[in-house]
Amino acid sequence: MLPAVGLQAKVRSNLKFWAKCGAHRQLLRWIQHGVDIPFHSQPPPFHHSNPEWPLAERSYWQEKLKPEYLSAGAIVQLAAPTSFCCSTYLTPKKGTTDFRHIVDLRPLNKYVITPKC
Repeated sequence: MLPAVGLQAKVRSNLKFWAKCGAHRQLLRWIQHGVDIPFHSQPPPFHHSNPEWPLAERSYWQEKLKPEYLSAGAIVQLAAPTSFCCSTYLTPKKGTTDFRHIVDLRPLNKYVITPKC
């Protein structure tokens, strides 16, 4: 395993936080050990705006998740688009009281080498 640097180190240092949030065990393994994604070319910088959320989702994000994630250093708020890939973040309902956390990385798919079966 390569040493973590920059954002990777920050995310990895918050592994316990992500586990406490209920992150799937595969995601926790990826945070801890990394994921090798073969790209055929460098994706250009992009920024996707988040859709307008229903009131329940927006409130859940703004009042509970966002402050918790920011204070833990698990996420950072950007003032403007950067060279990072900023993807859509969704929080659809999961069951009756909780929400599922989804980062939509589909725009990167066209740059990934897909395995031949």
